[in-house]
Amino acid sequence: MKYKLAAADLDGTLLDRSSKITDASVAAVKAAEKAGLIFTICTGRAQSTVVMGYIERLGLSCPVITYNGAMLIKPDGEIIFRRDLENEDAVKAYEAGAERGTDMIVWSDNRLYFSKLTPETAFYRSFYPHAELTVIDSPNEIYDIVRHGITKIIYVSSPELTDDNQRFVDEQFAGRVVGFRSSPNYIEIVHKDVSKGDALLQLAGYYGIPREQTVAFGDEKNDIPMIKAAGLGVAMANAVPELLAVADYVTLSNAEDGVADALYKMINGEI
Repeated sequence: MKYKLAAADLDGTLLDRSSKITDASVAAVKAAEKAGLIFTICTGRAQSTVVMGYIERLGLSCPVITYNGAMLIKPDGEIIFRRDLENEDAVKAYEAGAERGTDMIVWSDNRLYFSKLTPETAFYRSFYPHAELTVIDSPNEIYDIVRHGITKIIYVSSPELTDDNQRFVDEQFAGRVVGFRSSPNYIEIVHKDVSKGDALLQLAGYYGIPREQTVAFGDEKNDIPMIKAAGLGVAMANAVPELLAVADYVTLSNAEDGVADALYKMINGEI
């Protein structure tokens, strides 16, 4: 096999419509690894019991890409790469959110902080039930939190106000941070250089693998930097048009085990 490293997004890509990794996908990953491929997952999520479940399901031993590319973490929890927000940007983004009355979620040193406990933040908490959680009593506490590094800040709102939050971040922090919509309710704020594409290249460098021998699988807009960065960018058939337009190859949909299909074609030298 001419490719040596592959990274796959989870939702809409490696996971089926029930958010499961099928037996067919597991078998394909095992076969690709036997053929010499290092396979990993790439997600916007923090490391969690859910993500760990996917790692265990695949039997991965290599680092995984988390926080949309801000952190590379080994399955045992060792961090081999992280790119936090600049301290000044993190403080300003939090203070600006507080002034706007926006509910916020903060990830710092793999710890979870809420500006307040609401039904929306409680729902987010349900995805990370084992993460250490602190509710921030005063905006001034951000000065203590930032000393440990802040990986991302999430502005939480109703879907109707999310576009407004996006415009605010784009206008107030242009060139300083990246703000992207990760759900109808969330605008995630990360370091300007954070992307899944950058993380893929960081991981390739960790293994000494040239870019030309890397592969990326994705379906959404936040996967586009990874698709562009990889030697082979693979779009799922269910991908958004913007990603389909820049992909090198289009595989079957996530409901049809598209990642598995492409892996077998790579093993057979068909792509």
